[in-house]
Amino acid sequence: MAKKEYQGPRHENLHASSELITDDEVAALELALELAWCAKTMLPEEQADFDGTDPSYSQCFVTAMVIAYLLGGQIAQGTIREDPENIHAWNILPDDSQHDFNRKQFPKGFHIDLVKTRSFQSLLESSNAIKNETSKRFLLLLDRVFEYLPEQLADKWYGKEYRAAFR
Repeated sequence: MAKKEYQGPRHENLHASSELITDDEVAALELALELAWCAKTMLPEEQADFDGTDPSYSQCFVTAMVIAYLLGGQIAQGTIREDPENIHAWNILPDDSQHDFNRKQFPKGFHIDLVKTRSFQSLLESSNAIKNETSKRFLLLLDRVFEYLPEQLADKWYGKEYRAAFR
């Protein structure tokens, strides 16, 4: 599958006001994700297309899983109205705030329509997730995010025993 080349100015990432994550924590997570995304965290069929120019491309599901793991809530799944074959994922936290750390991969003017929400576990156990080695890609991204987070945030969120659930 060839990488989609979207032209023009990009959306900003979506971050609603939240009681669960501060603006500074959002900024730190955005930076950590930008540094952590790599070819191996992309969908397998698109890994060969990774060139670093748009690191958020093909990273939305594993990114949404990292955020859901850290902060809870649901993973929203939607389609791009202007490109209906393209599926996108973002987060709805337990306080109903929405956060999309990958929205800037799309040009301004694109519309994302919510199709359904899923739990972290239901997404992880889906046939597509198994086929696409999502648990392996999730763990790699989570490990890499922790490498790039400021120490106080890594300490705040690292106390979770996430590895045991996937080994």
